[in-house]
Amino acid sequence: MEPEEALEKVKVCEETLAAHTKRLAELQDLVSGIAEAVGVDANSLLGGEVTALGRKLDEAKQVIGALSDAAEENVKQKEGARKDALERKEWLEGVRKEIGTISKETTPTENEGKLAVLRDHLLSLSKAEGQIQQIKDKTVEISTTRTETSVIEVLELWQQVIRETFQQYHRLSTTLVKNEDGAAALRLWEEYLLYVQQFLQGTIPGDCHSLSEHQSLCQVHQNLLTTQQNVLQPAGQLVEPGIMQQFNSLSNLHNEILSRITDRHSEVQNRLNAWEKYKKDQNRLLAWLKGVEKERDHMQLRYMHIRRIPKLLTRIQTLLDKIPQGEEQAESLQRQQNVLLQFCDDALATSIRMEHVAIKQRISNIRAGLDTWKQFLERIKTLVNTHEEKVDRLQKLFDEIQQIVNESVSQSPASHASCASKLELLQRTRSRLGTSTQELEELGLSQEQLKECLSPSDMKTINQRMWLLWHQQGDLDHQLASLCHQLEEKLGVKSMFETRQARFIAWINELENKLDEISEETAVPSDPKELLRKLETELQAEMALKEREYNWLLKTGKELVESCGEEYAEVTSKQIIQHRTDEVVVRWERLENLAKSRFNKINDMMQTMWQLEERIAKIRAWLTQIELQLAKPLVFEAATKEVIDRKVQDHDKLKKSIENESGNIGEVLNLCELLLSDPDVLKAHFSTENITHAVQNLEKRWKVVCGQSAERKRKISFIWKLLQEVLKLSTDHEQWINEQEQQLKNLDKPLKKLGKEEIQQLIYAVENEIKDIESRVPTFQILEQTYSKLATASGIDPDNIQELTSRARVTIARWENLMPKAQSLLQKLQNELVPFKEFSLAHEDAVVGLTKLDAQITELQHLSPPEKVPLQERLKKLEAIEKQLNDQTPTLETADKLGLQIMKKSKKQEVSKIQEMIDEYQILCKSIHERIVEIRTEIMTQVKRQPREVDESVQVETLKFEQDSAVQVNTLPPQLQRMTSISAKDAYLVELEAALGECKSNLDELEMLVNKEIPKQGSSELPGSSKKIAKISANCQASVELIKHIHDLLIKECHASETEACSEMVRTLVERFEVLLVKAKEKEQKLRELRATGMDAYNLLCKHEAGRLLCPLCTKRNWAQLDNDLWRLEKWLQFAEGTQKGQRSPPSDIEQLEDVVQDQREFLLDLDSHKSIVRSLNIVGTHLADHSEDAVKATELRGRLEKDNKRWEVICRNASEWQVQLQRALMN
Repeated sequence: MEPEEALEKVKVCEETLAAHTKRLAELQDLVSGIAEAVGVDANSLLGGEVTALGRKLDEAKQVIGALSDAAEENVKQKEGARKDALERKEWLEGVRKEIGTISKETTPTENEGKLAVLRDHLLSLSKAEGQIQQIKDKTVEISTTRTETSVIEVLELWQQVIRETFQQYHRLSTTLVKNEDGAAALRLWEEYLLYVQQFLQGTIPGDCHSLSEHQSLCQVHQNLLTTQQNVLQPAGQLVEPGIMQQFNSLSNLHNEILSRITDRHSEVQNRLNAWEKYKKDQNRLLAWLKGVEKERDHMQLRYMHIRRIPKLLTRIQTLLDKIPQGEEQAESLQRQQNVLLQFCDDALATSIRMEHVAIKQRISNIRAGLDTWKQFLERIKTLVNTHEEKVDRLQKLFDEIQQIVNESVSQSPASHASCASKLELLQRTRSRLGTSTQELEELGLSQEQLKECLSPSDMKTINQRMWLLWHQQGDLDHQLASLCHQLEEKLGVKSMFETRQARFIAWINELENKLDEISEETAVPSDPKELLRKLETELQAEMALKEREYNWLLKTGKELVESCGEEYAEVTSKQIIQHRTDEVVVRWERLENLAKSRFNKINDMMQTMWQLEERIAKIRAWLTQIELQLAKPLVFEAATKEVIDRKVQDHDKLKKSIENESGNIGEVLNLCELLLSDPDVLKAHFSTENITHAVQNLEKRWKVVCGQSAERKRKISFIWKLLQEVLKLSTDHEQWINEQEQQLKNLDKPLKKLGKEEIQQLIYAVENEIKDIESRVPTFQILEQTYSKLATASGIDPDNIQELTSRARVTIARWENLMPKAQSLLQKLQNELVPFKEFSLAHEDAVVGLTKLDAQITELQHLSPPEKVPLQERLKKLEAIEKQLNDQTPTLETADKLGLQIMKKSKKQEVSKIQEMIDEYQILCKSIHERIVEIRTEIMTQVKRQPREVDESVQVETLKFEQDSAVQVNTLPPQLQRMTSISAKDAYLVELEAALGECKSNLDELEMLVNKEIPKQGSSELPGSSKKIAKISANCQASVELIKHIHDLLIKECHASETEACSEMVRTLVERFEVLLVKAKEKEQKLRELRATGMDAYNLLCKHEAGRLLCPLCTKRNWAQLDNDLWRLEKWLQFAEGTQKGQRSPPSDIEQLEDVVQDQREFLLDLDSHKSIVRSLNIVGTHLADHSEDAVKATELRGRLEKDNKRWEVICRNASEWQVQLQRALMN
């Protein structure tokens, strides 16, 4: 078979093996499933066969693997032989082509070279013969016809090439002689003889391959020498006389070398014959070994059949008898080896010895293996025989036991003695059967030992026999146990009857106790239905389970009575059994009657309880209706006597219906009391908890209804009294409030047209009004308290009360607005006088300061003449005076600004007075400045007149003084250069300069606050930081708006240039303010998040788990604090509402608009500060209301908080709307 075809078949076998392996796994699963379904061991059911199949598949897998390796190796060898054959063929073709080129006609000189080349080719071709022969041997081993054919073609080509080479060599030699070139022929002959002589001086090789090549070379040299001799011998007559001697010597050398080469060829042939004989004997010995091993392998010594064991022993003995023959061949091969080793080198000799040692070792291994298998088979044969003997012995024992069992079944003993003897026999037989377990276990061990060496079919038979033995033993043991049990039962039926009868009576006693004392064994049921269910289901089920036992006792007792004889002992036993049977019947009937009576009694009491519960449910429904009527709030249609009389009549009807129902409620309560105190109910352990709670709840609700009825009648009278008092007080003071409001309205005049004296008169009048209002405070406090009691009273409709007391509520609101309105008017008038006071103080400070400076200048000018006082000292005094004059500049600017401000507000007759006051300090300031200039000029003149030796320091100081004086002349403030009057443009410029300074100062302060680090949580600076930033931001915004307004007036009305109006500085300040305002808002937001919630007055840790008395928040101190804070918040809300009532529309005048904007900023700051207070009051107030024990007080607190929250939301919404209106007014 070709190697490729063999490899393909091996692959097909591997695929088939994989499919069989998968099928084997499926068979294992099927066997396991069948064994599990049947309930037997999977190993005992076809387990051996499946295992044997697995082993065969493993062996097949190993064989296929070996065949695959061999096929692959053959393919590789075939490929190598093919490549070698192609290489040899290509080489021969090349040699053939080269020889073809030599055949052309050439010169004698070229012929000599060609002869040498041909001789070399002959030597190479002689060596190639051995290589081609080796390739042929390989092809013969792998039996590939195609490769063998190609090798034969190569051999034929080789023969043809070597034949052509000889022909060419003979032709060239003949040509060389014919050309009468004797010297050249002799020289060529001599060279070749020397080459052959050198070849003969070499040693003969020792290995067979080298000897074959050496033999070929010898044969080639012998042929060449013979040819050379045949060619040159006829030419001897033509040799010249001068070279004749050389020709003779070469002929002698030629003959000698030819003789030697012939001898060498004979020696090589002898050695090759020895090698051939050695290899032939060695191959024959290896073939014999291979045959023995093959025969041994074919014996199938693993998983053998039992019947084949004797035959296998015979075949093993036959092989052992052949071993001496192989040993003789090995000895003969050893003798031949000794001859060969004489002319071999050490390496080859070592290799030959190792081959021979390996052959001898194989023979020894075969002998040892056969001996081992022989012993193994003999041991297996003994083990099988022993196993069969034990199986036969056990089978005989089981047959005997089966016979005993059959006899016992067919012959049932009648008497007590025969039963006892039969029971003893069966017990002894069962003991004998138990001893067979050990023998079965020993058989199992031998079975396991045989499992590793016997065939699957034999193991299947052994396993089946073992399985049958085990099951036969189990079946026999079961039959013996059943027979023993039947006999034991038959012998112990009397004792069993007594035991079961006693147990049955004990069960009846236990069940009766359970019925009598059910509370001691089970939990008290919460529903009578549960007790009935227990009696119907559990008791009946338990009796049904015992009914079979009851029937068995009656039947067995009757049989025992009938089986008793006439002897005295039997008669006594008969009476006892009859008595026990009668007791069972009596107790069973009594238990049935007791269960029925208990069930009927409980059912009757349950019906009674259902009727009472139904009447209680009706009373509850009636009480719910009455409670709803009593809980309805009181509604008065009008504040008249007829309404209150009708309310009293309705309540009397309700009270009468309550009194009528009292008899029915008393009857139900009495019946419930009788039921709860009934001993039968207590004994039956009814669940009376629901009725008890219902009675208690009914009594409690009845008392509450009676109390609410009386309370409602009292409340009607109390509410009516409060309503009359509130209406009377509000009506009596309504006229006075109208007069006061009209009076305040008359006093609230526009302040633009009023002078200082008129404003002072208005202030006096407003203060008198405030005193009048304060005198009425006690009366209105009584009205407020009465109204508060009426509004917060429980059990009334708030909407109805608010409708009836609407006039009183309006009167109280108007009263609360009187004082804030009067105080606001007073504050407004007092604010109008502030600029006048500030101007007077500024004028006084300016005049006093300038007067002092004028006195100092007079003293310097007249009392310190140059003759008495040095120039340097006078110069220092003058500089000190000038510095004090510069220090007075802020005071003068403030006076100018205030004077300009009040001049705008004052009347014409007052403007002249104010102007005179301004001119007073301005003229004095100008006079002082002129005198300073005059004195400085005088000092400078005196300095020039003095000699040049004046001190250098004085000159320097004088020069500096001159420079400062020149600068001061140009840098004096404008207000010092004015004379007695100022224009509108000058006034605006002065005001713009002051506003710019103020704006810069405010922006610097705001920037400092913005860049300052945020205080830590809990710091004392944290609460005021946000307000401070908001206040400074408001001041900065007012300053920026002021400079923008003045700048616009200067540009539009006074036609000032941008330089005069400081446009660049105004834009810079506005941009700086916008940047700082964004940063300020961000920081203010962060501060508000960190700021405390403003609840320091409260303790918010409230833990009601320990009770209200331990809650630190629900204390009387916190109640008082909350009431105080709510009162203050309500007063502020009243003030805020009064302030917002006067906010109709923004004024058109810019100055008034600025004042309104400033007031709005302050109001927003105040509003923001109260935000945390409102949040705190809501948190604490809600907590106190939720955990208060006084429901009326809690309701009043919740209403108060809700009212304040609504007022707060209205104020915030109005403030936002007013802010938008002011912003629009500023934009316009």
